[in-house]
Amino acid sequence: MAIVALILIVAAIGGPERLRAFAEGDRGCPGGDRIPTPSAVESARAATLCLLNRERAAQGLPALVMDARLTQAAQLHSDDMGKRDFYAHKDPDGVEPSARVYAQGLPRYGTTVAENIQWGTGWLAAPTEIVRDWMNSPGHRRNILSTEVSRVGVGIGFDAPEPAHQGRARVYTTNFFGGGVSVGAQ
Repeated sequence: MAIVALILIVAAIGGPERLRAFAEGDRGCPGGDRIPTPSAVESARAATLCLLNRERAAQGLPALVMDARLTQAAQLHSDDMGKRDFYAHKDPDGVEPSARVYAQGLPRYGTTVAENIQWGTGWLAAPTEIVRDWMNSPGHRRNILSTEVSRVGVGIGFDAPEPAHQGRARVYTTNFFGGGVSVGAQ
């Protein structure tokens, strides 16, 4: 009886899509269904990486490797979007994803740089929901499944790019990188 009530509540709150997500759980990626907190940001990054790599594995693609420099670029962008109230790949100063990535010391020539951004509040801020949204968007999906990238960084900010949602949102940035020899990759 309690399980039926829980399923009805989940369906009422989020509809059929949320019910499917509830049934899938975190899809085998620990923490994937949890809303990130500042004290658990590393586990949320790990869950996001796991979910991205599950999508790649389903297509027969090699796993992405987390890179600390890409994570730094992604984190700075997620934080910046919240602090300066914008939501875009190009910041208000005109700085684009590749410039942010190269500023972290990755090689500039013969490389591929791509970026996904997304934000959500409540259960829509969990890694499973963010990755699901990306996979349902052709451009974001293309970045995740690109054969030209091998490294990723995940940034998760805690200020919404819209003031009405401050303190309740999670803002994700993933920076993808491939090609070139990345000496000293982390």
